[in-house]
Amino acid sequence: MEFAEARRAMSNTNLYMDRVAQQLRKYQNSLIYTVINEMFVDSRIRELTDIFIRCEDTALSMEGLAAKKPTGVDFKWTIYPMSGYMLGRERSYYVTKKPLPPVYLHFEPWRGIYNDKLAQAQGKMKYGFNLTEKTTAGNNIGLGIETQPSAETVDNIAQFKWLENIVNDRMIIDDEGNERMFVPQAEVLEYPEIVATGWSKTELSHTFKQLFNIVTVARRVDGVMSTVYRLPVDKKLQPPDEPIE
Repeated sequence: MEFAEARRAMSNTNLYMDRVAQQLRKYQNSLIYTVINEMFVDSRIRELTDIFIRCEDTALSMEGLAAKKPTGVDFKWTIYPMSGYMLGRERSYYVTKKPLPPVYLHFEPWRGIYNDKLAQAQGKMKYGFNLTEKTTAGNNIGLGIETQPSAETVDNIAQFKWLENIVNDRMIIDDEGNERMFVPQAEVLEYPEIVATGWSKTELSHTFKQLFNIVTVARRVDGVMSTVYRLPVDKKLQPPDEPIE
């Protein structure tokens, strides 16, 4: 794994890769990586790994060697459900300390679909980095990793772009151009686009939370407890609220 080598644990490359891995869930993306041994990869990536698969060529087993079985044909997969993502927390490897029963893969029909002789990052000194002309004090480093949004994310963007416009154009900024953190639910329910959808309060609140991390809370407005939408404005401190959900 080029971008998270365990021997470079404190390098900028690893730190940026760890940040990428921590943000994948927000973009509904997955990360699939391969390493010769799990200890080769940065410990933070290992801790974030949901499913670990140990792959072994059956030709190198005692039985395979005795039968002079050719290599690269049949593989044994031992699957470790590390987190609760696959089977639930109670059946994760951290709890049971046992992998799932092995799965065998007959790989021969797929041989040749990729170049397994291609060397990784050969001759490179700065893995994945594009350095700017700035000095070290003002260094601006860009990590050379590309991600593609999931199909679900693409569909959401196409389907709910109008709702994103409402959030950016009306909810975050008030009529006087001031940035807001809380927006009364009653105000949003009166927007013509929202009225046209026929959504209930529950449907609207669920959509806001799933797509924009906008949550519904109870907050005192002008001395009266009201239902408001709390916007995720990071640069402002958020006072304690009383969650409705």
